[in-house]
Amino acid sequence: MANSMQHWNGSMMCAVDVETTGLDDRFHEICQVAILPLNSDLKPIQEILPLNLHIIPSGPEVIDPEALSVTKMKMSEIMSYGVQRDRAVDMFIDWVERLPLPLTKGGYRGRIIPLCHNESFDIGFIKGLLGQSLYDTYFHPRHRDTQSLSCSINDMYAMCGIKVRYSKNDLAWLARQHNVDTAGAHDALVDCKITAAVYKAMIEEFSQNIPLVDYG
Repeated sequence: MANSMQHWNGSMMCAVDVETTGLDDRFHEICQVAILPLNSDLKPIQEILPLNLHIIPSGPEVIDPEALSVTKMKMSEIMSYGVQRDRAVDMFIDWVERLPLPLTKGGYRGRIIPLCHNESFDIGFIKGLLGQSLYDTYFHPRHRDTQSLSCSINDMYAMCGIKVRYSKNDLAWLARQHNVDTAGAHDALVDCKITAAVYKAMIEEFSQNIPLVDYG
């Protein structure tokens, strides 16, 4: 499946989000992970089913009830339709191996370019699930992040002596600024869709002010 983003070099951008049993990726665990493939227009690829896994925590000691109150997830439901962590890793590998990722010029298969909101949080937990080696095999190191992008845009505005674009940079605020629907937020797959729509809107707004100059 070709795309017009030549600088992706055969990789595929995917919105990535997790819901967790707490905030510390050294102790708490993923209870839901979603990965949503995007095309070169930064829209979900309709022909590819996203990955959406609910994962059973390893034990009650890794569960912070306050975290679950934020995500609105019920542990009883996760226990009934979730999968064990080892099975989740196998299902992830099976899913990503089916992605239509071409070989690069160096003979390597393209990887997932993760698009997150607060990348350090999401990726920390995914590495905890997969391990560093498996993560490096399937994920590109040059991630995208709506939270970081909002901070960079604010820096550019400030350097130009203009009021910063974003007074807050949480995902819900950014979504409101760009008229992105947030119904169903705090579900990993829904948050992937919100993140992708926000990123697309931010890029489109900023690109309107870029002069059409070819530096090639």
